[in-house]
Amino acid sequence: MRTYATAQHTGTDPGQCDATAVRTVNGTRAYVLLDGIGRREETHRWALGAARQIAGAAARRGDAEAGLRYVYDLHRQDAAHYGSAHQAAAVVAVKAPDRPLTVPGAVTPART
Repeated sequence: MRTYATAQHTGTDPGQCDATAVRTVNGTRAYVLLDGIGRREETHRWALGAARQIAGAAARRGDAEAGLRYVYDLHRQDAAHYGSAHQAAAVVAVKAPDRPLTVPGAVTPART
């Protein structure tokens, strides 16, 4: 049974690049909110993929900050080779069995 939900109110702005993702791995669940910076459809698609990637990495590691930093480093390496076209700010929370919910402090926005 699903015990979470997401919603977005875009108002009159048609160019939203925000994304959410939730992943569960071996009972550990990661929640991600990604605020994509920009208004292009390409940035929105990137944000959706990045949110899913972060959620999977955080759930596998059982640690919000470790998952976020892992994906940030991947995107930073890509940006070094291909240039940076997309930016985002992220919030990641992880709930592992028998452990409290963790939400780490801020991490510099990813650029790819």
